[in-house]
Amino acid sequence: MGMTLNQDKTKENKQFKLVKCFALASFAVLIIFSFPYSIFISKKAKDRWFGENGSHRQVFFT
Repeated sequence: MGMTLNQDKTKENKQFKLVKCFALASFAVLIIFSFPYSIFISKKAKDRWFGENGSHRQVFFT
């Protein structure tokens, strides 16, 4: 005979726990790697727009 209804739900819950674990782990890895990278990019952009000495240059777009 096949699995009972209770066994089916237990198996389904274990599968969703695994999916939830992978989703949370992926989100944590994404945050850990993207935050320092965004700081690096913003520092490069600030240096490009304001120069190394921090003085402001006015930029006009035509």
